[in-house]
Amino acid sequence: MTTSVAARAPVDASRRLELPRGIASLGVLAGYAGIALLLFRQTWGDPAHRIIGGHGDAEASMWYLAWAPWALLHGQDPLVTHQMGGPVGVNLMWHTPQTLTALLAWPVTATAGPVVAYNVMMTLAPAVSAWCAYLVIHRHVPGHLPAVLGGLLYGLSPYMLAHSVGHLNLTTVWVPPLLLLVLEEVLVRQRRPWLLSGLALGVLATCQLFISEELLASEALIAAIGAVVLAVLFRPEVGPRLGHALRAVAVAALAVGALGGWAIGIQFLGAQRVHGGVQPPGIYVTDLLNLGVPTDVQGLAPQWALSLSSGFTGNGSEQNGYLGIPLLALLAAVAWRRRDRPLVGVTALTGLAAVVLSLGPSLHVAGRRTHVPLPEALIGHLPVLANLLPSRLMLYAFLLAAVLLAVFVDDIRGRRATAVAGAVVLAAVAVTLFPRLPFPSSPVSTPPFFTGAGVRQIPQDEVALVAPYVSSPVPDDPMLWQALSGMRFRMPEGYYQGPDRNGHRIYGPVPSTTSAVMEAIWATGRAQALSTALRRGIAADLEAWSVRDILVGPMPHREEMTAFMTALTGRPPVESGGVALWAHVDPERLAATR
Repeated sequence: MTTSVAARAPVDASRRLELPRGIASLGVLAGYAGIALLLFRQTWGDPAHRIIGGHGDAEASMWYLAWAPWALLHGQDPLVTHQMGGPVGVNLMWHTPQTLTALLAWPVTATAGPVVAYNVMMTLAPAVSAWCAYLVIHRHVPGHLPAVLGGLLYGLSPYMLAHSVGHLNLTTVWVPPLLLLVLEEVLVRQRRPWLLSGLALGVLATCQLFISEELLASEALIAAIGAVVLAVLFRPEVGPRLGHALRAVAVAALAVGALGGWAIGIQFLGAQRVHGGVQPPGIYVTDLLNLGVPTDVQGLAPQWALSLSSGFTGNGSEQNGYLGIPLLALLAAVAWRRRDRPLVGVTALTGLAAVVLSLGPSLHVAGRRTHVPLPEALIGHLPVLANLLPSRLMLYAFLLAAVLLAVFVDDIRGRRATAVAGAVVLAAVAVTLFPRLPFPSSPVSTPPFFTGAGVRQIPQDEVALVAPYVSSPVPDDPMLWQALSGMRFRMPEGYYQGPDRNGHRIYGPVPSTTSAVMEAIWATGRAQALSTALRRGIAADLEAWSVRDILVGPMPHREEMTAFMTALTGRPPVESGGVALWAHVDPERLAATR
C-alpha cells in the first residue's frame, strides 16, 4: 500500500511539529551565545584591539561592515564603490559585500567601530546559526536535547571553525536551516498557501544574496538535489504536489527578482564586471582523508594528523571537511537502521551527495590529485556553479548530519540497553570534534593617525596612495585604516576581485609601475633604483589615479618604504600618529625631481 510522504510526516515529526517557543527557545539561544563567547574568549578580553582568527580576509570584512552604512548615509550605491580601486571603482558584487550583515551590525559599527562590530558578528554567527538549526530540527525530533545537540554540531562544525579564522560571510549561515524549513513546506507538507510559502522562500533567498551570493548558489544546488531525492524515493507523490511546488518556486523567483534583481543587474550588467571563472578549479576541494583527519582548528589533532592535513590543497580556512571516525560511524548506523524513516532517507542521501560534490572534479588523496573523476566535474563548468568552491559544500553535509545526530539521540533516550553505548559514541564524537582552545586570535594595531586629528590633514574624498600597497588578501591593513577614518580618503588600491585589461578576474587593481615597486619593498625591503624612467612611470600612475597624498603606515620594511618615498618626492614626510605623510603631492613635479 502506498503511503504519502506528507501523510507520514506527522508520524515522522513525532509528537511535536510546532517550532519551540518561549523561554526554553531563548534559553537555548543564550546557551549557544555563551558557548561562542567561551570559544572566542581570547579575543573578547580586548575586542577593540584583537580580532577572532587571523588577518587578511578579516580586514576586508571590517571594511564592508563600515562601507554599507557609510554609503547609504552619503547617498551612494552600497554595491559600487570608488573609495578603493580608483579611478574606475569596484563592482562589489564580484566580491563579498555582506550588505545585510553590515546593516545588522550598523548600531555596533556606529558606536564601537568596525573592529568590535566584526567580533560581535563573528561571535553571533555560530550561535544564531546553531539556534536556527535547533528550531528546524525540533520540528522532527521530540524533546530539546536532541535538537540542542544537533544545533551545536552545526554551529561548531569543523566547517564553521575553519571559516571563523576570517570568513564572516561564510560563517553567517542562519539562512540554510530556515530554507530547509520552508522547502519542506513547499515540497512536502504543502499546508500553507503556495503564495505565502513562495514569498517566504524568496525573502530568505534575498537575505542570502546580500550575505553571500556563493552560498545562495550552493543552496540552490543542494535544494535541487534534495528535490530529486524526494522525487525518486516518493515517485507516486510527485504529481499531486508538483503544481503547488512549481507555483511557490515561481513566486520565490519573482520575489528575488523584485528585491534583489537590481544587485544581480549591477553584477552582470554594471561596470567593472568580470568575465570567466573567478575561482581556480580543482584546488579548494575536500581531500578524501580530511573526512577522517583533523586540521589545526580541532582540539584533538596529533602532530601526524597536522603533518598530513597541512599537505591538503587550498588553505587552512578551506579545509573544512573533517567529520571524524566516530561521527561517520554514527551517521552510517542511523542511515542504515532508520532507512525506513522518510526523514532519514532523504537527509542521508542528500548529505552524502553534498560530501561527494565537495570532493571536487577529481579525487584528492593526501594532497595529491588523482585521475579519478567525480560527479562535480559534470557541473563544474556550468554558469554560476563553476564559481563555487567545492569544499564549502560541506556546510550542508554538517547541517544534514545534525539532523541525523538528533535522530540518534532521540533513539537512545529512555532505552537503558542502548543509552550507555550511545552516550559513549556521543562522547567520542564530542572529543574528536571539540574545537581548538584557545581559538586563534590576532592583535590589531591601528595608527592613531586614522582615528584622530591626523587624518583630517587630508581633505575629504582626496585620493591617497597608502603603503603597504593593497593588491591581495595580505596586506590589507589600509582597508581597515580607511574604514576607521570614516572613509575620509579614497585610494587606488584594495582587496577585491576586478577585471584585468582583458576582463578576466584578478585580485586588486591592474598591476602598475607603482604597485610593482611598493610590493617589492613590502616583500623584500629592496626597491629599484629611482631612475628617470621609473620616476616618470610612477608619476604617470599617480596622475592617472589623481593621487595628492602619500601615506606610509606600519608595515615590514617601513624604513625602506619611507626612504623611497622621500627620494621620490624630494622631501621628508611629516610624522603624525604613527604614519608618514607627504601631503599636496604634485605628480607632474615628481618626474622632474632629482
